[in-house]
Amino acid sequence: TAMTAQLPVDRLHLGHTLLSVEEDDDYVILSFRHNERVVQVNARHVVLALPPRLLEEHVLFYPPLNASLREAMRATHTWMADQAKVVVAYDQAFWRETGQSGNAFVTHEQVVLPEIFDACDATGEQAALGAFFSLPPALRATIPPATMALLISSQLVQVFDPPAEDGEQHVHDWAQEAYTCSTLDRTPPSTHPEYGNPNLRLPLWENKLFFGGSETAGYGGGYLEGALESAARLQRMLAPDPVSLS
Repeated sequence: TAMTAQLPVDRLHLGHTLLSVEEDDDYVILSFRHNERVVQVNARHVVLALPPRLLEEHVLFYPPLNASLREAMRATHTWMADQAKVVVAYDQAFWRETGQSGNAFVTHEQVVLPEIFDACDATGEQAALGAFFSLPPALRATIPPATMALLISSQLVQVFDPPAEDGEQHVHDWAQEAYTCSTLDRTPPSTHPEYGNPNLRLPLWENKLFFGGSETAGYGGGYLEGALESAARLQRMLAPDPVSLS
């Protein structure tokens, strides 16, 4: 809200799906789908902040990107894209009343929620527990909502006793979002993802096209620090007198 408040009203366009990016002399042509029609925008410089795998899967480039860059895009995991989370709201933070932190790590083989955390607001008046799922995306997609609700409730009761049973559950699965999770991202990495491929930080099309976002960062890839590092790099590259193009 703070950032959009500084933008002219005609600069913010919601509900647009990027279809293609095309080099055209001094411009880059962006084609979007909006309300069943195609809208084109010309720009002298374009920064694409979508994760590289999503760009490679969903967006067409003219001329086509070279093979080494496309391979770097496919190899770059979209941070946390395969994850799902549940937040369970309660009338009161009963765990705090018994001196518990609300944080727990569960490691048995049948675990559904391996990491649980206190998700209350700052005052504790809006009480909630949050948790990540251990189940992979393909398995989550096969579990009916009612069954999943029972699994969540059972897990929380095992950790926090009967008062945890009667919460209001809110589940969000990012693996089911087409513009968050690519097809490749639905297979979770076996180790911590690697970031920092230099190909993703090079300017393209005679300094008209740039890749941004946390997954392109040379440091802190996937994290907020990576997003800030990427933004600082792009600021330098797009300055009137660029300091560095690395």
